[in-house]
Amino acid sequence: MRVKKKYLIEWLLIILSGILVNQKIRNYYKR
Repeated sequence: MRVKKKYLIEWLLIILSGILVNQKIRNYYKR
């Protein structure tokens, strides 16, 4: 279970970072 939990946390971090990057790109193109 520990491995699965660690994997889920890493996956969530990757998704969150991806969303932040998408927001930055959108804001850059809006200007």
